[in-house]
Amino acid sequence: MPFTNIYQSSSKYAINDLVKEMDLSLWKSMLNNIAEVLNAPAVGLILTSKVGFQNIAMSSSPGVKANPGKIIPRDINLYCKKVMETKTMLYVQNASGKEEWSDNPELTQMGYVSYLGLPIFQSDGRMFATLCALDTKETSYKPIQINLMESIRALLEREVHTAERVRKLKYTSNHDELTQVFNRRAILSESPKFIDNTIDSGVSIGAVYFDIDGLKYVNDNFGHNIGDQYIKSFSHSLQYNTRKEDICGRLGGDEFILLCRDITEKSLNKILSRIQSDFDKHSQKLGIDCHATFSHGSLIYSSNIPAIEELIRLADTQMYENKMSKRYAQL
Repeated sequence: MPFTNIYQSSSKYAINDLVKEMDLSLWKSMLNNIAEVLNAPAVGLILTSKVGFQNIAMSSSPGVKANPGKIIPRDINLYCKKVMETKTMLYVQNASGKEEWSDNPELTQMGYVSYLGLPIFQSDGRMFATLCALDTKETSYKPIQINLMESIRALLEREVHTAERVRKLKYTSNHDELTQVFNRRAILSESPKFIDNTIDSGVSIGAVYFDIDGLKYVNDNFGHNIGDQYIKSFSHSLQYNTRKEDICGRLGGDEFILLCRDITEKSLNKILSRIQSDFDKHSQKLGIDCHATFSHGSLIYSSNIPAIEELIRLADTQMYENKMSKRYAQL
């Protein structure tokens, strides 16, 4: 029975991005083996969520319809819907003529009269998917066949939990613990792709190096806990006022970086103004008696964009000049 790997063509539309951490080759082998043992024309993995249901992988025989990658709304009366609602195994030997399934498109449109489905859960108890076998004829599976499905369900569930741990480790290794923005490591690893895509698109790139003013004063006079909140206030303002596709992160201490593409000096200055206004507003809630500001160095390139390390160095130099000019102005 041929296997169709749905995820390759519909990954960016997957209703649960945890799928990206899965070993789909293992899933392929398992689905094919189940189909052979059950002599079933269709064995699949159906993602479940508040959005609905999505077939991400299916072993199927010629002539049996499937909807790879298609998202079916949750209010549609599918077999999987009942599994999701009850969070237990469902075995329907023959749904023909049964009122409960009279509006189930799997039965009425696709001809699946038999269904065996088992829930796969994430570690927090949320349902991730169903492992299911569908047939166009009535079935009478033996206990050993159902037990096999349960054993494979358990293996798949274990892989889901492993994928969750992997994703958490990836997030932790790439994000600053205090602010939850990219850390230096992630900035250096993600920025080259960002720069390459910018070059390929033929648009400009902007780089801004930030240094939060007054952090030592806040730490010395209000304590490091308030100092941490001061840093988080800036980080929040930076994230809130930039686009999702931009890269922003904490280089360390009170220093942050922003990379944005397709930007002009005028639009970048507007972003900086919004960040400043938002930062001051949030910092006032901390009860500190100073005006929250930052020093920055900004660069815009339309061509000959340097590598990220050089971009950071050049923006840092600009930032230092900005910081020094403020100090001289206060003399």
